[in-house]
Amino acid sequence: MNDYKEFYDVKHEIFDYVLENTEVFYQESAEIYRNNFFLDWYNKHIFNQGWQVLGLRYEGNNFINEVVKKHCAGLYTLLTKYDEYIYSIAYSSLKPGTIIYPHFDRMRPHNVLRSHLGLHIPAGECGIKINNIERGWKKGELMIFDDSYTHEAWNKTDETRIVLLVDLHRDMILQETAV
Repeated sequence: MNDYKEFYDVKHEIFDYVLENTEVFYQESAEIYRNNFFLDWYNKHIFNQGWQVLGLRYEGNNFINEVVKKHCAGLYTLLTKYDEYIYSIAYSSLKPGTIIYPHFDRMRPHNVLRSHLGLHIPAGECGIKINNIERGWKKGELMIFDDSYTHEAWNKTDETRIVLLVDLHRDMILQETAV
């Protein structure tokens, strides 16, 4: 499918499952945050400070061990249930004052559709801009977008923002659903 756009309104069973389990992901990410298990994002040149993640898969490569499975049981269940669809899966946090500079993650054509489920969303200036379209996250809501467009994010509040980030095999999702 070659109909690239910034944001998508996609209906698929994986999104239904994610939304039905929002509270599980919320509680799990809160425990991870309290226990300081988040790790600094490796690509330090695209942000000022404070972007951290904890996940099980990145760009098709698994990072599963017993410790992560124990503390990310909800994430692990999602991954095993929908393994063939998932390209990357992690909790992503932006500490107060974090700015992710404009960048793009891949070139078109590509086969990734990124989704964020809002978990811990502070009030105030906390958002994302994709190809000059600004949006804010909302707790319990999905944001589905194409990260091949230039995008940036920021958290200019006094609280940490946490989302569940799931990258999906775009063609599989879009072929199975109505967009």
